[in-house]
Amino acid sequence: MNKNILISIIFFTAIVFQAFLSSAATLFDKANTNVIAGNYSRAIEQYNQLREEQGSSPALFYNLARAFEENGQRGLAILNYSRAESLAPGDAEIISALDRIRKANGLFEEEAQSWQHRFTSLLNLNHWSELLLGALLCYATLQLLLLLRSVDKKVAITISTLCGLVVAASTTAIALQWQTMDAMIVISDSAKLWLSPIKGSDEVQGLREGRKVLPLKQHGDFCYVEDSGGTKGWVEKNAVVAVDGR
Repeated sequence: MNKNILISIIFFTAIVFQAFLSSAATLFDKANTNVIAGNYSRAIEQYNQLREEQGSSPALFYNLARAFEENGQRGLAILNYSRAESLAPGDAEIISALDRIRKANGLFEEEAQSWQHRFTSLLNLNHWSELLLGALLCYATLQLLLLLRSVDKKVAITISTLCGLVVAASTTAIALQWQTMDAMIVISDSAKLWLSPIKGSDEVQGLREGRKVLPLKQHGDFCYVEDSGGTKGWVEKNAVVAVDGR
């Protein structure tokens, strides 16, 4: 009897889960259809509903970004393309979309991706950390085998060199990604950098929509940021959104 009840529960759970996945897929398809039909606002609502119900994914952020781009909301488009890239680093389609929209909006010079950025973007922060840990464990194991005289010295030197290169590359990538993990995107078309966190203070410069800035500190309704050119100033919080979604 208990076995039959357990089987029934498992069967019922499988049906409910399948229905949930089917519903989510249907909503995703409807949102995609709305983008094709030019109903961008409705598509954005549906993508955001999926995000709340299902969580985030590179495909969801990518399609949401496309909807925002087609709807003329460049800052939010770049924000969501950036979120997609953070979940799927190295994805050629996402990188191409980011390069295209940045260039189209005059951000290609300040957001130009160097070879270092492209290299570190091959993996996300967690994957680089795992690679670093793996290299360190490999090196430690190798040293133990050397003590036990269970490995040839020439082989050990070759493997140690490879481990050192992996450690150096991983450490560099982690350091570079750590510096930009709090990056924010300007989503307002009228954002400005101010000299102090007070409305009406002296203006430092305008901030182009879609530009990336790094937050340094906060005060009231303002955030003190630094742009890619090294210029610092205060910007209203509602004009910027963090890439990591906080």
